[in-house]
Amino acid sequence: MSICPSIVKRSDLTFWLNQFATEDRAIIRKLLPHYQFFTSDRVFELLGILYNMLKNDYHIDEATTLFVPIGYTAKSGNAITYFFRRQNNLKEDNFISLNDIKKNQLSWVKHIVFIDDFIGSGEYLEKLYTDFVDKLDVGDKNRITFISACVVGYEQGIEKVSSSTNIKICVAHKIPYSLQPLHKDSKIFDEKEKEMAKQVLLKYNQPLKPNKPLGHGDVQGLVSFFFATPNNTLPIFWSSNDNWHPLFPRGDSRRNPDNLILLPDFLQEKNVFSANFNSKIDYSKETLQALLNCFLALDKVNIMAEVFYRLNINETLIPEILKVIDNCQNLTHEEKPICTSILIIDKKYVETIKNAPEFIANLSNVTVKETKAFKEHLEVLDGWAHTLVVEPTGNVLGILNYSQSTVKEPANYLSNKYEGFENTSQLYHGLLLVFTDNNKVLIYYNGDPIMTKKGRDWHMQGNLKDMAIIAVRHSIAPDVLNTAIQLAFETSNRGKGALLCVGDEQKVMTYATPLKHMQFSFKDNNICTADKNVLLTLAAQDGAVIISSDGRVLKYMHKLVPPNNGSVEIDGGGTRHNAAKIMSFATNAICITVSVEGHITIYENGNRVLRVMG
Repeated sequence: MSICPSIVKRSDLTFWLNQFATEDRAIIRKLLPHYQFFTSDRVFELLGILYNMLKNDYHIDEATTLFVPIGYTAKSGNAITYFFRRQNNLKEDNFISLNDIKKNQLSWVKHIVFIDDFIGSGEYLEKLYTDFVDKLDVGDKNRITFISACVVGYEQGIEKVSSSTNIKICVAHKIPYSLQPLHKDSKIFDEKEKEMAKQVLLKYNQPLKPNKPLGHGDVQGLVSFFFATPNNTLPIFWSSNDNWHPLFPRGDSRRNPDNLILLPDFLQEKNVFSANFNSKIDYSKETLQALLNCFLALDKVNIMAEVFYRLNINETLIPEILKVIDNCQNLTHEEKPICTSILIIDKKYVETIKNAPEFIANLSNVTVKETKAFKEHLEVLDGWAHTLVVEPTGNVLGILNYSQSTVKEPANYLSNKYEGFENTSQLYHGLLLVFTDNNKVLIYYNGDPIMTKKGRDWHMQGNLKDMAIIAVRHSIAPDVLNTAIQLAFETSNRGKGALLCVGDEQKVMTYATPLKHMQFSFKDNNICTADKNVLLTLAAQDGAVIISSDGRVLKYMHKLVPPNNGSVEIDGGGTRHNAAKIMSFATNAICITVSVEGHITIYENGNRVLRVMG
């Protein structure tokens, strides 16, 4: 379970190690043999062990037991609960969310089993148990046996919960104190090395997570799952703050800021963020594992399962599509990165596409399963101009130019080159996979952006809602804010970082100092009408671009030094993000940051209100 080439590419591991000073690498290398990565196969194996332990050690009976996932919707506890139920062939009736438990309806219950993937510090489980039990009747408190069933648990957290609550702990794989690097009983470092190791670990972890440099609860964790990395693990392994490149990114928070994201209709209609699939979908364990290995989180798996189901895609084709997604992210031709594209359609649209004027070439005897021939066709395709059309059986129909006719109002942040993706996927109600030449994967379904992949992680997408309300709230012209957001997305597409500060310009200017005394006087300096290439070049320079509420570019390459009286928590997000966060609190400006990894973040009143992948 330690880090190996099948889990992390040697080139990625080398790149990660090279972020450490040469003299510090010996300490970091000593951690690697003890790092535990739990693959999907190992997790499913442990879930079987966990259920046998519950039956043998705690004598639970399925007929008198409630199984309860821990955490908010789509948290890893919900995912683990779903795997647990499927692995052990348990009935769905006895699985219930914490909020749905009615205290006056528990007379038949003998055991309540809280299910999660991981116990780290034990703080969360301790608080959850206390809050939950306090609401129960005295009779139920004394009669019911409460059990925490976890796949993996640190001895530190297990002892904490066991000593402070009456909950029983059942863990399939325990991690002892000896595998916590700086613990007195650690076997990773000897006594002479521990002080040096502590200094090295703090040196690199402190900038990434100032308040919890050794992981949440000071657990000093060395653990990842195939679908997530706990925040108890040392930040050097999972944090992307301060331009750090992690081995195992944590990915999006499941708490999506839906106030600014308009999810596609089918995501709003269906409870795809729950622990359950559409009841009509019943994929095999092998298909489920393939989906999980690709998308790494149950909420995203549910979304793609729903899309595949709607397109009537044969289940045997799904693993082949997932292989294509995995293989094409970094596709090259003659050693140069290329952009290519695949459109998967429902069979009822086959004749429509064949007769469409945009359909420019027929292909026969090529299928997705024929890896070599299929790849050769993808390599010579220009994914910005046209796409390879695939039937739900896996047969390739031919090449289709993107439709430029507007089917619906375009997303308010997208440039014209993305409208073809939206229009074509909606016109043919298809699943469009675009593999860009800057190593991103874009997924559209029926006209909507669904997900983006950059690096190893998938990010939920969606169209931004009308920004007029937030603009008016800050006395900013709506067109100005929309254009600033579009600039942020274009900057992200170029792989550059940026900081745009929009509105309340007089106050913002009092906290700004020039990094360079190089300021041009442009004939047109309004972002709504000025040359976009010039604006993108300015945005990508060091420092911030200060934009007035009516759209004038007042300053660029300026350092922002707003005052922080302690009201805004600094979370280790890097200089650019922290300056934006504090500035949005100290003034009435809206601050937009773009990271070189592609994330776009909007700050309002000191709060992060949006974070999406560009």
